[in-house]
Amino acid sequence: MSKANDLIPKGYFDTHKVVDGTAAGVLVDMAVSDLILFPEEKMPDLELSPEEAALAEEVRTCTDAEQLVRWMRKPVSGLLRSRILRRALAFEKDVLPLMEHRALTTQLDAFEDCVTMFFLVCKKNPCPWIMEHYDEVRSEFLQSQFCLILGMRGSPNYIPFLLEQVDRFEKLRTKEQYLEQGPLLGINALQGWSDEREDWNVYDAPAFFDLPLTVDLPEELSEEEMREQTKEGTELFEKVKAEAAEYLKQRMEQILAWYEGGQPLERIAVEVGLPEEVVASMIRVQQNEKNGAAESETAEETEPDAE
Repeated sequence: MSKANDLIPKGYFDTHKVVDGTAAGVLVDMAVSDLILFPEEKMPDLELSPEEAALAEEVRTCTDAEQLVRWMRKPVSGLLRSRILRRALAFEKDVLPLMEHRALTTQLDAFEDCVTMFFLVCKKNPCPWIMEHYDEVRSEFLQSQFCLILGMRGSPNYIPFLLEQVDRFEKLRTKEQYLEQGPLLGINALQGWSDEREDWNVYDAPAFFDLPLTVDLPEELSEEEMREQTKEGTELFEKVKAEAAEYLKQRMEQILAWYEGGQPLERIAVEVGLPEEVVASMIRVQQNEKNGAAESETAEETEPDAE
């Protein structure tokens, strides 16, 4: 049994439920899709207003770290935010200290989301900084998101801390916020990891994510054309996302088939161009989904008929 499973009480997720669609999980999906899955050239400005399109052009050429962080504090569309974050990641060495400083005191929803997504994918592992400054963070929402990051990018050593945070946040639960979902998802991400796992740095958009999309994306549109084609652009973007999701699903199923067929983890990682930790996580997710589906089918077959 792995160290992670030793640290998680038996039946823990039976009494502490992971809730679909909360901010913690959504921001992970957005970080992957906006900052890793889609190269920038495959994300046209179709949904940007004329004002945001103009700002996007400023972002594209900006080299001022402080200005990039200031833009993160403004409420903007998801598409423009992804462009700001992409540009900021290109200047991570200068941007990261500024974000860390502001993260301690921020109460701005827009900036908290940017911090979460940035920390999930930046090259420098943020876990040591999070643990050192966690108690200084004023925003409980951001603390919850930091717990998620500890699970996504940290080691099983963080599990006792995350268990404590689940208990703390459950006492603070409201109808609007499920703050315990951050540490819960963090613990879930660490299930099955061995003693050898240490904090690791996220991959840099490997070939695994070079999606074979069949749709043709327009290279450039004028502001007038963007206004006229908003509906068509939205439909196109949704089609791209749907194709990407289906492709990713197929690749993950293929990885599981290789693993269950006896292929060693190291060889699979080389084949798909991902770190072994990421491949192992994908396999575990597929196995959990497969086992959950099997248990549901068994329960339906054995359920007694109602009288």
